[in-house]
Amino acid sequence: MYDTVILPKNSKSEILKLKRYVSYFVGDEISKTSIPCYYIKTVRAWYDLLNLTGIDDNLLKEFRYNVIPTKLRNAKIITDKQTLLILFCIIYFFKTKKYDMVKLFYQLLAVKFYANRVHTHMKHHCNSEVWSLALDNISSKHLYKTKGGIGSALLYLADIEYQKKKKTFLSNNFNQDDFIISLIYNLRHRIQQSFRAFANLYFKIIEEEKVTFKDLPEGEAENIQSNSSQVIANKISILICTYEQTDKLALLKAIDLSGIKKETGIMIVKYLEDVNHLEELRFIIILMDKIIDLKNCCLERNRLQLIRKIEKKERVSKYIVRNQILKLLFDLEIGYKLKNMNKSQLVVFFCHYILLFLKNRIC
Repeated sequence: MYDTVILPKNSKSEILKLKRYVSYFVGDEISKTSIPCYYIKTVRAWYDLLNLTGIDDNLLKEFRYNVIPTKLRNAKIITDKQTLLILFCIIYFFKTKKYDMVKLFYQLLAVKFYANRVHTHMKHHCNSEVWSLALDNISSKHLYKTKGGIGSALLYLADIEYQKKKKTFLSNNFNQDDFIISLIYNLRHRIQQSFRAFANLYFKIIEEEKVTFKDLPEGEAENIQSNSSQVIANKISILICTYEQTDKLALLKAIDLSGIKKETGIMIVKYLEDVNHLEELRFIIILMDKIIDLKNCCLERNRLQLIRKIEKKERVSKYIVRNQILKLLFDLEIGYKLKNMNKSQLVVFFCHYILLFLKNRIC
């Protein structure tokens, strides 16, 4: 089955390089879906994937005409070479029973399909304030809500569809053409459904003009304590670094929203809970407050706006807040391990955890 599907670069070392690259790319892009109006640019991975897999146009053409069902060969989804390359890898790794790689490329396919949706629906314009408002007000039953963010929803859909396809493949009782068709369309359909509901609400808010975006209030949450930034920074840093208080709900949500590995997130928080890091953490919280008043971060859109500004290397006086966060993380006992990880993912995780920790205590 699928005898003609052979990955040119298939040695153990070459597969490991490919795995590391795709893992990094997926993690990076998933973490950035927490940024309103973020446009995933899969094209930047295209040439890297060609190089790492050894696949070229001729091989993709052979795959399209020898493996893809006749009725699908001229479909727009198949004539997209990026999708075709990902599908080639999924089929190859199914054939070679490397299921961890199948799952990884299924996640990459989910990222690709989501990128297509954003570019299609938000082709000419995207307002970050409307985006955040739509995300705040979407149905509580929507995947973006139940899974704690767009990135987590994408990983969830990829995993659900992967598990179904793996079960079908292992049964050895399936039609090859139908299997390939369902590989593509089932995942794309579920991602389309989720994003369409979100996009409909986005455009409904614009059409009904329920809010003037230049006049959006800085804070709408009630019962926020009227503490100064200094008091808030002191209180939060002492709770974390001195009393070693862990907020498990904030931790799990920060892991989901950033796409960071669970064990990595847990270790970061564990080693952050050290009195030696109190002053660094307190200083970072004060810097955050200089960008956006932390008492307004009870609102999700304000938290996301703050994270976006930090990721864009917002400067407070002579300090770049992102750099201060990375300095603190690299100062942790596991800092030497973190230096080899995706810096954006680390920063997004840290920001989500601290801001959710704060939200759960002052809102």
